Amino acid sequence: MEIWDLILIILFLISISISILCLLFVLKLKNEKNKLNGLIEIFQILTNIENREARRQTFEAFREKKIDYSGKILDLSYESSIENVRANLDLIGLMTKQGYVSKDSCLKLCCGIIIRSWKSLEKNILFERKRLGANYKEDFEWLAEEALKFWKKNYSNIPEPEIY
Repeated sequence: MEIWDLILIILFLISISISILCLLFVLKLKNEKNKLNGLIEIFQILTNIENREARRQTFEAFREKKIDYSGKILDLSYESSIENVRANLDLIGLMTKQGYVSKDSCLKLCCGIIIRSWKSLEKNILFERKRLGANYKEDFEWLAEEALKFWKKNYSNIPEPEIY
């Protein structure tokens, strides 16, 4: 084997290495873009007028004791709003848990909403879980636990968000 053959092999290996590094870089950028898009989707879910109104009605149902101590909804006019909030936050929990969005970014964006929503719906979700199965809204519950940890770590000098 001549020196030129060796040089060609080395150049070939270098070009393959550079190609692999470029591919890894592009994949990393694509993953970051997908996470940003997921975060934008969460923002759109939370700021949608219908979903904001559903949260308002859910908090009102909690404050006005339209959900009893066992978690049963007493005034069915609130049921669709409550389901809207449960479903949206379960979806956000799933997206976060599965890594479609950064957990820290999601919690920075909406941990207050998550905590208030969980406080208003925890008993109701546990009530429904007895009826519908053990994993009912478990991603919402996981998200709420993570939000509480995040709050305690990052806002320890501020009381936890309360339902207004």
